[in-house]
Amino acid sequence: MTKQEIKILDTIWSFAVKERDGNVCRRCGKPDHLNSHHIIKRIFKALRWDIDNGITLCVGHHTFGQDAAHVDEIGFLRWLRDIGINYAYLHGIRFDERIFNFNIILNFLKSECERHSFTESLKLISKYEGKDLTVIKRKKSSHKLLDIKSLREKNGITRENIARLLGVKDHIWDKIEDGKKSVTSAKIKKIAIIFKVKPNELYE
Repeated sequence: MTKQEIKILDTIWSFAVKERDGNVCRRCGKPDHLNSHHIIKRIFKALRWDIDNGITLCVGHHTFGQDAAHVDEIGFLRWLRDIGINYAYLHGIRFDERIFNFNIILNFLKSECERHSFTESLKLISKYEGKDLTVIKRKKSSHKLLDIKSLREKNGITRENIARLLGVKDHIWDKIEDGKKSVTSAKIKKIAIIFKVKPNELYE
C-alpha cells in the first residue's frame, strides 16, 4: 500500500474508534483533545485497522499524564482488564496473516461500521470508495526564481555561502540559480531575508 492509502485507513480507523466510544475519553469522559490509542501497537498490521484494537483517550490519559497509556503501561493493562477488554486475545492474534490491500481493508472497516451503525464513519468511508487516489494528492506550492544570480553577486555572497545558509548542497543551489529547480515558499522567504528583499520580488 502507498503512504497515502495507509494514512486514509488510519484516519478512518481513528474516526470509527472515537465514534464507537461516543467521542469521549474512556477513562475520564472528557470530550476534548482525543486520540485513538492502539491497544496492541500498530506495528502489528493484523490489528492496525481493527476497531476492537482501539480505545479513545484524551491526551492526558494517552501520552502526558502519570497514568497515561504510554507512561504507566502496567496500570493501563490493569484498567483494560477492569473494563472487560480481552488484551490476551488481541495479543494472541497480533501475528495473524491477512491481506494488506487498501480496498480489502476499506471494505472490512465498512462492514464493521455497518455492523455497529457508525453512521459518521460510513460517511467518511464513502468519500474513498471507488476513488482514484492518484488524483487526491496535495501539491506543494513551488516557484522558479528570477535572476537570482545577479542579485547574489550584487550582495557579494558566494554560491557556497548561500548554499550553506539555506542548508542545501552546492549543486542544488546551482540548479536553483540556473532555473532548473523550483523552490518552496519557505525557501524563498529565507532567500529574501538573506538578500533583504520582499519574497514576491524573487519569483515569477
